[in-house]
Amino acid sequence: MNFRNIGHRTALAAALILALAGGAAAAPAGSWIGAWGFVPTPLPPGIAPVTGQTQPEVAPLAPEVSVKPIAPPVSHPLLIDNPGNLPVEIAPARDPSNVTVRQLVRVAVAGKRLRLRLTNEGGSDVLVLGAVHVGVAGPDGSVVAGTDHVVTFDGRGAVSVPASSPLLSDPVDMKVDALQKLVISLYVPGSLVRGGHSLYQYVAGTPGDQTAQASLPGAAIMRVTSMVSEVQVDPVSAANVVVTLSNAGENSEMAGVVADACRAQGKMLTALVLDADAAPEATLLKTLVPLRPHAAMLVVAQGEDYIDAMLTALRA
Repeated sequence: MNFRNIGHRTALAAALILALAGGAAAAPAGSWIGAWGFVPTPLPPGIAPVTGQTQPEVAPLAPEVSVKPIAPPVSHPLLIDNPGNLPVEIAPARDPSNVTVRQLVRVAVAGKRLRLRLTNEGGSDVLVLGAVHVGVAGPDGSVVAGTDHVVTFDGRGAVSVPASSPLLSDPVDMKVDALQKLVISLYVPGSLVRGGHSLYQYVAGTPGDQTAQASLPGAAIMRVTSMVSEVQVDPVSAANVVVTLSNAGENSEMAGVVADACRAQGKMLTALVLDADAAPEATLLKTLVPLRPHAAMLVVAQGEDYIDAMLTALRA
């Protein structure tokens, strides 16, 4: 297959779709969009966060009541991101304090800058952080050399997040790619209070500020309260249409991730499948089936007639 020709066809196809669908507008300064995150739920007024779990009292059964033995539950492996194959503490016996916590996230959108949204909506006390860093995650979960950035808040590295409140960081001049994994490191000089939304995160085994380290010393994975609720990026562009390009037979299962990002930003997702005439039906379906639920416009091109097929679809 002629890859130079594919590149030419890709550029032409993208330009054609953007021109007919309204074009692309230049991104305004500071048009921040969410690239990863969750929605934290503040506690109702007067309700304090739960600091520990207690077992409910159970009334004993009457002597004449017999209970059949219950088979032990089947254990399944945890579906968590653990590229470094670190030990996992499912039920930690300790509340981390004077410790560095590291969160691994995958951003859905490319950008030239980013900023972090800290969350303390579920906390009744001030959340004090001694340092916050962000960098690109390597294959083993460590920070890629040369990508570590200090995150500041009004120009300062340490920050106090008020109770029941969020807080945005200063912009970080750090280029990120779509679907790239980032490592966010946070140093908690005090105790990390349990409560609110929790995630499996890396926790250093050595006390103190380890945010600048490539790998956390003695790290384990624990389910602790998440202190970052959103990663926002300043996008490179603000196109109205996103185009995915696939050759017939290629696996397109990642289309769902792209589609979620498009829906969050109000963009239209279109899909172009090339060289469909050269692929058997079963091979073609491997590409089409994951695309169909997500693409607002799905064009299957037979040979070199993809331009006519796209024009027909756009005018329909």
